Amino acid sequence: MDKISVCILTKNSEKTLEACLKPLLSFDELLVLDTGSEDRTLAILDAYPRIRVFKQDGIQNFGMSRNRLAEKASNDWILMVDSDEVTTSELLEEIRSLPDRADTVYSLPRINHYRNRPIRACGWYPDYCLRLYHRCATRWKDRIVHETLLVPPELRVVRLRGEVNHFSCEGAEQLARKAVWYAELFGTDFAGRRRTSFFEAFFRATWTFIRSYFLRWGVVYGRDGLTISLIAAFGSWMKYVVLQEKNEAIARSINDKSPRHTEID
Repeated sequence: MDKISVCILTKNSEKTLEACLKPLLSFDELLVLDTGSEDRTLAILDAYPRIRVFKQDGIQNFGMSRNRLAEKASNDWILMVDSDEVTTSELLEEIRSLPDRADTVYSLPRINHYRNRPIRACGWYPDYCLRLYHRCATRWKDRIVHETLLVPPELRVVRLRGEVNHFSCEGAEQLARKAVWYAELFGTDFAGRRRTSFFEAFFRATWTFIRSYFLRWGVVYGRDGLTISLIAAFGSWMKYVVLQEKNEAIARSINDKSPRHTEID
Protein backbone atom coordinates (compact mmCIF):
# COMPACT_ATOMS: atom_id res chain seq x y z
CA MET A 1 0.00 0.00 0.00
CA ASP A 2 2.36 2.72 -1.24
CA LYS A 3 -0.20 5.09 -2.80
CA ILE A 4 -2.67 6.64 -0.37
CA SER A 5 -4.76 9.79 -0.76
CA VAL A 6 -5.55 11.58 2.49
CA CYS A 7 -8.94 13.33 2.44
CA ILE A 8 -9.85 15.99 5.01
CA LEU A 9 -13.02 18.01 5.59
CA THR A 10 -12.52 21.45 7.16
CA LYS A 11 -14.56 24.33 8.52
CA ASN A 12 -13.08 26.96 10.84
CA SER A 13 -10.27 24.57 11.73
CA GLU A 14 -7.44 27.04 12.38
CA LYS A 15 -6.77 25.77 15.93
CA THR A 16 -6.05 22.17 14.97
CA LEU A 17 -5.40 22.18 11.21
CA GLU A 18 -1.60 22.49 11.18
CA ALA A 19 -1.20 19.77 13.80
CA CYS A 20 -3.49 17.61 11.67
CA LEU A 21 -1.63 18.23 8.42
CA LYS A 22 2.02 17.92 9.44
CA PRO A 23 2.09 14.15 10.19
CA LEU A 24 0.26 13.47 6.90
CA LEU A 25 2.52 15.36 4.50
CA SER A 26 4.56 12.25 3.76
CA PHE A 27 1.60 10.56 2.08
CA ASP A 28 1.28 10.51 -1.69
CA GLU A 29 -1.58 13.02 -1.93
CA LEU A 30 -3.59 15.32 0.34
CA LEU A 31 -7.02 16.69 -0.55
CA VAL A 32 -9.08 19.12 1.55
CA LEU A 33 -12.74 20.06 1.17
CA ASP A 34 -13.49 23.32 2.98
CA THR A 35 -17.16 23.87 3.74
CA GLY A 36 -17.23 27.59 4.41
CA SER A 37 -14.42 28.57 6.78
CA GLU A 38 -14.43 32.14 8.06
CA ASP A 39 -11.24 31.98 10.12
CA ARG A 40 -7.61 31.39 9.02
CA THR A 41 -8.23 27.86 7.72
CA LEU A 42 -7.82 28.75 4.03
CA ALA A 43 -4.76 30.92 4.74
CA ILE A 44 -3.11 27.98 6.52
CA LEU A 45 -3.87 25.72 3.56
CA ASP A 46 -2.31 28.27 1.18
CA ALA A 47 1.03 27.62 2.87
CA TYR A 48 0.96 24.02 1.60
CA PRO A 49 0.96 24.25 -2.22
CA ARG A 50 0.91 20.49 -2.76
CA ILE A 51 -2.44 20.15 -0.99
CA ARG A 52 -5.39 20.16 -3.39
CA VAL A 53 -8.12 22.36 -1.91
CA PHE A 54 -11.80 22.25 -2.89
CA LYS A 55 -14.59 24.45 -1.56
CA GLN A 56 -18.31 24.20 -1.05
CA ASP A 57 -20.83 26.41 0.72
CA GLY A 58 -21.82 24.60 3.89
CA ILE A 59 -22.47 20.91 4.38
CA GLN A 60 -25.86 19.24 4.32
CA ASN A 61 -24.78 15.61 4.10
CA PHE A 62 -21.49 14.38 5.53
CA GLY A 63 -21.55 11.02 3.75
CA MET A 64 -22.13 12.61 0.37
CA SER A 65 -19.38 15.19 0.92
CA ARG A 66 -16.87 12.50 1.89
CA ASN A 67 -17.72 10.49 -1.22
CA ARG A 68 -17.36 13.51 -3.49
CA LEU A 69 -13.94 14.33 -2.06
CA ALA A 70 -12.75 10.72 -2.37
CA GLU A 71 -13.84 10.70 -6.02
CA LYS A 72 -11.39 13.52 -6.75
CA ALA A 73 -8.41 11.55 -5.41
CA SER A 74 -5.74 10.14 -7.73
CA ASN A 75 -5.34 6.94 -5.70
CA ASP A 76 -7.83 4.22 -4.82
CA TRP A 77 -6.70 3.88 -1.21
CA ILE A 78 -8.35 6.62 0.87
CA LEU A 79 -7.42 7.70 4.39
CA MET A 80 -10.26 9.89 5.65
CA VAL A 81 -9.20 12.23 8.47
CA ASP A 82 -11.07 15.03 10.24
CA SER A 83 -9.37 18.38 10.69
CA ASP A 84 -9.43 18.10 14.49
CA GLU A 85 -7.62 14.75 14.47
CA VAL A 86 -3.86 14.21 14.84
CA THR A 87 -2.43 10.86 13.78
CA THR A 88 0.35 9.33 15.85
CA SER A 89 3.67 8.18 14.38
CA GLU A 90 2.84 4.62 15.47
CA LEU A 91 -0.31 4.64 13.37
CA LEU A 92 1.46 6.05 10.31
CA GLU A 93 4.16 3.37 10.49
CA GLU A 94 1.49 0.71 10.84
CA ILE A 95 -0.42 2.00 7.82
CA ARG A 96 2.68 1.99 5.63
CA SER A 97 3.29 -1.66 6.46
CA LEU A 98 -0.20 -2.84 5.49
CA PRO A 99 -0.72 -5.18 2.52
CA ASP A 100 -2.49 -3.85 -0.56
CA ARG A 101 -5.73 -5.81 -0.15
CA ALA A 102 -8.84 -4.15 -1.52
CA ASP A 103 -11.09 -6.56 0.39
CA THR A 104 -10.10 -4.99 3.73
CA VAL A 105 -11.37 -1.93 5.56
CA TYR A 106 -9.23 -0.60 8.41
CA SER A 107 -10.61 0.78 11.66
CA LEU A 108 -8.58 3.35 13.61
CA PRO A 109 -8.85 3.82 17.40
CA ARG A 110 -9.37 7.43 18.49
CA ILE A 111 -8.52 9.03 21.82
CA ASN A 112 -11.10 11.78 22.32
CA HIS A 113 -9.91 14.84 24.25
CA TYR A 114 -12.00 17.18 26.40
CA ARG A 115 -10.36 20.41 27.59
CA ASN A 116 -7.10 19.01 26.14
CA ARG A 117 -7.42 16.01 28.44
CA PRO A 118 -7.58 12.49 26.99
CA ILE A 119 -10.80 10.81 28.13
CA ARG A 120 -10.68 7.02 28.35
CA ALA A 121 -14.17 6.67 29.81
CA CYS A 122 -17.79 7.77 29.16
CA GLY A 123 -17.92 5.53 26.10
CA TRP A 124 -15.36 7.78 24.41
CA TYR A 125 -12.61 5.16 24.30
CA PRO A 126 -11.69 3.16 22.39
CA ASP A 127 -13.58 5.00 19.67
CA TYR A 128 -12.97 2.87 16.57
CA CYS A 129 -13.69 4.58 13.25
CA LEU A 130 -13.61 3.07 9.76
CA ARG A 131 -11.28 5.45 7.94
CA LEU A 132 -8.86 3.58 5.64
CA TYR A 133 -10.44 1.87 2.63
CA HIS A 134 -10.23 1.08 -1.08
CA ARG A 135 -12.75 3.29 -2.85
CA CYS A 136 -13.52 0.64 -5.49
CA ALA A 137 -14.70 -1.72 -2.72
CA THR A 138 -16.85 0.56 -0.57
CA ARG A 139 -18.12 4.10 -0.04
CA TRP A 140 -19.66 6.27 2.64
CA LYS A 141 -23.29 5.77 3.51
CA ASP A 142 -25.41 8.67 2.30
CA ARG A 143 -26.39 10.07 5.70
CA ILE A 144 -26.66 13.61 7.02
CA VAL A 145 -24.82 12.84 10.26
CA HIS A 146 -22.99 9.93 11.95
CA GLU A 147 -22.00 8.70 8.53
CA THR A 148 -20.10 5.44 8.23
CA LEU A 149 -18.55 3.27 5.56
CA LEU A 150 -20.69 0.60 3.98
CA VAL A 151 -19.19 -2.82 4.68
CA PRO A 152 -20.56 -5.51 2.34
CA PRO A 153 -20.26 -9.16 3.47
CA GLU A 154 -17.28 -9.80 1.20
CA LEU A 155 -15.17 -7.19 3.03
CA ARG A 156 -13.34 -7.78 6.28
CA VAL A 157 -12.70 -5.17 8.97
CA VAL A 158 -9.28 -5.01 10.63
CA ARG A 159 -8.62 -2.92 13.73
CA LEU A 160 -5.27 -1.14 13.81
CA ARG A 161 -3.27 -0.55 16.98
CA GLY A 162 -1.90 2.94 16.28
CA GLU A 163 -4.11 5.72 17.62
CA VAL A 164 -5.55 9.05 16.50
CA ASN A 165 -5.83 11.96 18.93
CA HIS A 166 -9.19 13.69 18.50
CA PHE A 167 -9.35 17.28 19.81
CA SER A 168 -13.07 17.80 19.37
CA CYS A 169 -14.12 19.83 22.41
CA GLU A 170 -12.42 22.65 24.27
CA GLY A 171 -15.12 22.84 26.92
CA ALA A 172 -18.75 22.43 27.93
CA GLU A 173 -20.10 25.22 25.71
CA GLN A 174 -18.66 23.69 22.54
CA LEU A 175 -19.78 20.19 23.56
CA ALA A 176 -23.34 21.40 24.22
CA ARG A 177 -23.48 23.27 20.90
CA LYS A 178 -22.41 20.10 19.11
CA ALA A 179 -25.10 18.14 20.91
CA VAL A 180 -27.79 20.57 19.74
CA TRP A 181 -26.40 20.59 16.20
CA TYR A 182 -26.34 16.80 16.00
CA ALA A 183 -29.87 16.67 17.38
CA GLU A 184 -31.06 18.96 14.61
CA LEU A 185 -29.30 16.89 11.96
CA PHE A 186 -30.68 13.66 13.46
CA GLY A 187 -34.20 15.07 13.41
CA THR A 188 -33.84 16.17 9.80
CA ASP A 189 -32.41 12.82 8.78
CA PHE A 190 -35.21 10.71 10.29
CA ALA A 191 -38.22 13.06 10.13
CA GLY A 192 -41.17 11.27 8.60
CA ARG A 193 -39.28 7.96 8.57
CA ARG A 194 -39.01 7.07 12.26
CA ARG A 195 -41.51 7.35 15.08
CA THR A 196 -40.59 8.45 18.59
CA SER A 197 -42.24 9.74 21.75
CA PHE A 198 -41.67 11.72 24.93
CA PHE A 199 -41.17 8.46 26.82
CA GLU A 200 -38.47 7.28 24.41
CA ALA A 201 -36.66 10.61 24.77
CA PHE A 202 -36.83 10.38 28.59
CA PHE A 203 -35.72 6.75 28.68
CA ARG A 204 -32.83 7.24 26.26
CA ALA A 205 -31.56 10.36 28.06
CA THR A 206 -31.70 8.62 31.45
CA TRP A 207 -30.00 5.49 30.18
CA THR A 208 -27.33 7.54 28.38
CA PHE A 209 -26.35 9.26 31.63
CA ILE A 210 -26.29 6.03 33.67
CA ARG A 211 -24.22 4.27 31.04
CA SER A 212 -21.76 7.13 30.52
CA TYR A 213 -21.23 8.18 34.13
CA PHE A 214 -21.48 4.90 36.02
CA LEU A 215 -21.12 1.91 33.68
CA ARG A 216 -18.43 3.49 31.52
CA TRP A 217 -16.52 5.08 34.38
CA GLY A 218 -17.14 8.76 33.75
CA VAL A 219 -17.24 9.09 37.54
CA VAL A 220 -13.45 8.65 37.78
CA TYR A 221 -12.91 11.82 35.70
CA GLY A 222 -14.56 14.05 38.29
CA ARG A 223 -16.15 17.23 37.00
CA ASP A 224 -15.20 16.51 33.40
CA GLY A 225 -16.77 13.06 33.50
CA LEU A 226 -19.97 14.45 35.01
CA THR A 227 -20.14 17.26 32.44
CA ILE A 228 -19.59 14.89 29.52
CA SER A 229 -22.24 12.47 30.82
CA LEU A 230 -24.83 15.19 31.47
CA ILE A 231 -24.35 16.75 28.05
CA ALA A 232 -24.52 13.30 26.44
CA ALA A 233 -27.87 12.76 28.17
CA PHE A 234 -29.02 16.22 27.09
CA GLY A 235 -28.00 15.48 23.50
CA SER A 236 -29.90 12.19 23.55
CA TRP A 237 -32.99 13.95 24.91
CA MET A 238 -32.77 16.66 22.25
CA LYS A 239 -32.41 14.17 19.38
CA TYR A 240 -35.74 12.51 20.08
CA VAL A 241 -37.61 15.66 21.13
CA VAL A 242 -36.52 17.40 17.91
CA LEU A 243 -37.51 14.34 15.89
CA GLN A 244 -40.92 14.22 17.58
CA GLU A 245 -41.53 17.91 16.86
CA LYS A 246 -40.53 17.52 13.22
CA ASN A 247 -42.85 14.51 12.85
CA GLU A 248 -45.70 16.53 14.37
CA ALA A 249 -45.00 19.39 11.95
CA ILE A 250 -45.16 16.97 9.02
CA ALA A 251 -48.45 15.53 10.30
CA ARG A 252 -49.95 19.03 10.66
CA SER A 253 -48.82 19.90 7.15
CA ILE A 254 -50.53 16.80 5.74
CA ASN A 255 -53.74 17.57 7.66
CA ASP A 256 -53.74 21.17 6.45
CA LYS A 257 -53.51 20.02 2.84
CA SER A 258 -56.29 17.43 3.11
CA PRO A 259 -59.77 18.53 1.87
CA ARG A 260 -62.07 19.66 4.68
CA HIS A 261 -65.32 19.55 2.71
CA THR A 262 -66.73 16.95 0.40
CA GLU A 263 -69.27 17.89 -2.19
CA ILE A 264 -72.26 15.61 -2.64
CA ASP A 265 -73.51 15.08 -6.18
